[in-house]
Amino acid sequence: MKISMVIVELLRKLKKNSALWLVCFLVPCSILVSSFAGAGQVVSTSTSKLKVNIDDFKGSDINKINEAIQFVSRSKGGVVEITRDVLIDQAIIMYSDVELHFSGKIKMKDGVFDNMIRIGGVIVDAKNPNGVCADLKETRNIKILGIGEQASLEGSDIAFLGLNPKTGKQESFIGDFYGWRTITILLSNVKGFEIGNFAISKTKCWAISHEWGCQDGYLHDLKFSTAGIKNGDGINLRNGCKDILIENIEGQTGDDTIACTALNASVMEGKRGENYVWPMQTMGYEYKGKAEAGIENIRINNIAATSDHNNVRLLTTSPNIHNISITNVKGNANINVVLIHTGYGNGFNLGNFKNIKIEGVSNESDSKTLNCEAPILAGQIKNIQGQVFINPESKDIKFSK
Repeated sequence: MKISMVIVELLRKLKKNSALWLVCFLVPCSILVSSFAGAGQVVSTSTSKLKVNIDDFKGSDINKINEAIQFVSRSKGGVVEITRDVLIDQAIIMYSDVELHFSGKIKMKDGVFDNMIRIGGVIVDAKNPNGVCADLKETRNIKILGIGEQASLEGSDIAFLGLNPKTGKQESFIGDFYGWRTITILLSNVKGFEIGNFAISKTKCWAISHEWGCQDGYLHDLKFSTAGIKNGDGINLRNGCKDILIENIEGQTGDDTIACTALNASVMEGKRGENYVWPMQTMGYEYKGKAEAGIENIRINNIAATSDHNNVRLLTTSPNIHNISITNVKGNANINVVLIHTGYGNGFNLGNFKNIKIEGVSNESDSKTLNCEAPILAGQIKNIQGQVFINPESKDIKFSK
C-alpha cells in the first residue's frame, strides 16, 4: 500500500476515534514525521499542508475527486492532486480550504448537463434541480490550479440533448437559455479564491462565472478556446463581486473575453425573458443575501485575446459598477475591444458607472477600440490606440489619447 494511502486511512480512523486523537497529540510530532522520511510523500504537520492524491480513494474518477475534496476540507484544509487525465460525469464540488491541483486533462463525458466545477455552498433545490437554488452558503479559501503545461479543462464532445420545455423540441443544451448548469466553473459566495495556469475548451456557455458574494479573488494565466460557442464568454463577474484581480488572459472566445455584468430582474422582462428555460444566476436576480448587487474594485490587466464580441465588457442596468481598472489590453474583437454600456433591462442612472480607469488599449481589428455608450461619472482614459467614443453625458473624465 502506498504511504499516502496509509496516511489517509490513519487520518480517517483518527477522525472517528477521539481517544486516538489524544494519543497522537501526546506523541512527539518528530516521531511521526521521521517514520515517513524519504518516502517522497508530504505529511501534514504544523508547517505543511495535507496532500492527498485522488487515487488514494476508491470508485470512479468523479467519486475519487469529490471524496478527496470532502476529506481534505473536513481535515481543516490541504491539497487534492490529480496527476493523470480524468473523465467525469458530474460536477466536481469544491469546499472550503481546499486546493485542487491538476497536471493533466479533466474531461466531461458526452451527454452530461452539469457544471464541470461548482461550489459546495450552492444548495440545489431537489424539487427544481436546474432552477433557482434553495440556499447559498459561504465558501472560503479555495484554489483551482493547473500544474505544468498540459493542465486543461475540456467540456464534452457531444452536449446534452433534451426537451426544451419552452419550444417543445429536442435541443442541445448550449448557451445561456439553459441556465447556470451550462457554466464550466461556477463560483458563488466565495471569499478568497485563486484560479489559474490552465486551458479551457469545449465549453457549453460561459467558462468561469462568479456571483453573489465572490470577493478577494485572483484569476490568472488562463487560455480560452471557445470560439464559435453560443455565449462562449471567458470570465464573467456577476452581481455581488468585488476585490478581484484578473490578469494574463489569452486565447479565443465565442463571446466576451471578460465581462462584468450587473443586471436587475428587468433583464427577464419581455420577449427576451421568455427564451430562458432556467436562470443563469443560482439565486436569481432578486437575491437578498449579504452581497450587494453591484460590482466593485476589479482590476483587469494584460489581456491578449481574440473575441467574437468584445474583449472587455462592462454592462449594468441599475446596480453600480464602481472602481474598475482596465489596463494593457491587446485586443482583437468583432464588435469592440472595450465596451461600456447599459441595456438588457432598465433603471440606469448617471453614477452607475463610476471611477473607471482605462489605459493602454490597442486594437488589431477594424472595430472600435473603446466604446463608452453609457455615461461614466469620474474616470481616467489614456493611451488608447484606434477609434474611441465617449458618451457626451459623462462627467469628470480625464482623457488623453
